[in-house]
Amino acid sequence: MEEFGSAKEREEGLVPYLSPLGAWALAVGSAIGWGSFVFTSNLYLSEAGPLGSVLGMLVGMVIMLFISRNYHYLINHYPSEGGVYAFVKKIFGYDRAFLSFWYVGLAYLAMMWANATSLPLFARNFFGDTFRVGYLYTIFNYEVYLGEVLLTMTAILLTGLLCMKRERHAVRLLKIMALVFTAGITFCFVAALLNRDAVAFSFEPLFIPGEKTPASQVLGIALIAPWAFIGFENVSHSAREFRFSHKRTFAVLALAVVATTLLYIFVILLSVTVYPAQFGSWLEFINKLNDLGGGVKALPVFYAAHYYLGETGVYILAVSLLALVLTSLIGQTVALSRLFYHVAKDELLPDRFAELNQRRNPENAVLLILILSIGIPLLGRTAIGWIVDVLTIAAIIVYGLVSAAAWKLAGERGDTMERFTGFAGMAVMAVFALLQLFPELNNFESLETETYFVITLWSVCAFLFLRNVLHRDYARNFGRSVVAWVALMVLIMFSLGMFFTNYAIVQHRTEEIEAELDVTKALAYKDAMTGVKSKQAYVDMIELLNRKIAEGSMEKFAVLACDVNGLKHINDTYGHKAGDEYICAASDLICLHFKHSPVFRTGGDEFVAILEDRGFDDRHACVEAFNRQVEANVKEEGKVVVSVGLTEYVPGQDKNVHDVFERADALMYKRKMQLKGMGAKTRDA
Repeated sequence: MEEFGSAKEREEGLVPYLSPLGAWALAVGSAIGWGSFVFTSNLYLSEAGPLGSVLGMLVGMVIMLFISRNYHYLINHYPSEGGVYAFVKKIFGYDRAFLSFWYVGLAYLAMMWANATSLPLFARNFFGDTFRVGYLYTIFNYEVYLGEVLLTMTAILLTGLLCMKRERHAVRLLKIMALVFTAGITFCFVAALLNRDAVAFSFEPLFIPGEKTPASQVLGIALIAPWAFIGFENVSHSAREFRFSHKRTFAVLALAVVATTLLYIFVILLSVTVYPAQFGSWLEFINKLNDLGGGVKALPVFYAAHYYLGETGVYILAVSLLALVLTSLIGQTVALSRLFYHVAKDELLPDRFAELNQRRNPENAVLLILILSIGIPLLGRTAIGWIVDVLTIAAIIVYGLVSAAAWKLAGERGDTMERFTGFAGMAVMAVFALLQLFPELNNFESLETETYFVITLWSVCAFLFLRNVLHRDYARNFGRSVVAWVALMVLIMFSLGMFFTNYAIVQHRTEEIEAELDVTKALAYKDAMTGVKSKQAYVDMIELLNRKIAEGSMEKFAVLACDVNGLKHINDTYGHKAGDEYICAASDLICLHFKHSPVFRTGGDEFVAILEDRGFDDRHACVEAFNRQVEANVKEEGKVVVSVGLTEYVPGQDKNVHDVFERADALMYKRKMQLKGMGAKTRDA
């Protein structure tokens, strides 16, 4: 068995401290995070149904067991903190090793950023708007709040400091949390199985009805396997720190892969055992999640836990989900710090990142992770999503290179089993690469246009970074492999081509959708009976005004609350057709006097006008004229009578439009009592 570095370097290097349980926890905790937990409870089901999702995950498990065997083989021959970078460097040279470092580095950073920025989403679902304070700006349709930014930054800093100063404690904490979420998810799943309703429940449809065949749906889930499992191989970066024989590596990795698969399956099946009464099936429930807002009801697995275990089930899964997020943060930080430490020793990074502190931890490497991550919350969750989508491509590249390295080494050493697993890993990753890069081959959805841009940008940065490395590469280790750089150039050109192709397609679809939406929106924004603006238009108007209030850009506006008097009397005496005509007359009267302001019908006999600009300036004269006309109408039988209340927005006092409306509504009610005293009809008389 070969080892890197001199005996002195090994003696002064990282200290062995990982037990088999610690390595298992590092693998499972790094593989499962917020996204994989949430997606298994809705996205997988919407793509393949419960049976298709389970079979797809089992296929993915088998593939990952082959990859585990390849990692085991390489770790036993080249135990190093460099992981895939070290393996590829030893077998294929520095250039291809650089590519592996570049993409595995992005993958681990993306997973860390995704889980860190999921904490605000966790807080929104379980603590409401506690951290949603201090609106900063909207970026890519995602609202960024200071409270949520600080929450994310705090989590990143605390994780970094813990790994810098007390890394052994960090891994102990990771072990505890890995056991917590494993036990928590398993307990909720078993509780569902023991419930009679769940046992009698039909999981139909087992697959998603439509054009895609069951086999295609299973393959679609298996295709996500690299994304769903990536991170489990993090232990390869801590191979020098094992306190157990490297011969047990496969057992640890295999147990981690099996445990991860089972947890995914538990979440998938738990999510379809029960659904709210208003839905006819689990499929209808999954498809309507976006209409349910936030909270537990919009998370199928949490809804199921609440159904079987009440609030206790929600607490158990909430703690499990938080543990998933934190273990991923710790796991990615540990793996990245080892990777940066190793490549710094090869002078890909400055020498200071190859230094260890007194506890023999790569403290400066962790500091680099913090520098790269601390500003990420300012990008918003949407941008992070585009980066995370690169994970599938990055995983295919990394697992493909590891399999190729195992295949070549096994061929040189005459190891038949690893020769086979290495070839199998390469073949599967090659097929996955074709299906990801050419999704039309099997009717898969292609990656987002922005994701192709991220791939292109990151690949171009690889050339720029290497240029800097070559200037410092006095040993002439880099720049020798033409194949590696041609492959990188092909990836750049392909990604760029897909970016422009997808952009053109999206633009065309957007134009078509916008044309349809314009017609639909025009209909939805108009009240069919009166012709004024609808309640939906009012809701959207309020949302816009509230956003301006939050931004501090709203200066002045007024709300006019209107209510038609005596509609019940008209309906009861003359019939509902006369009542409808009465409402239309009231609408005409309001529009006549407040012609410079939009009028909305918000209920059967309720109207609201939003007064801005000229409408705001003329508000008092308009209200006085309106009230004079109404008082005159009170004296004539059959004339329409409307009560109104007007009040202005007070900056610094009113937090939203509702605060203004409440005052206007109160004034409108007082006016209604005044008109009643003059002889006007009300709902009561």
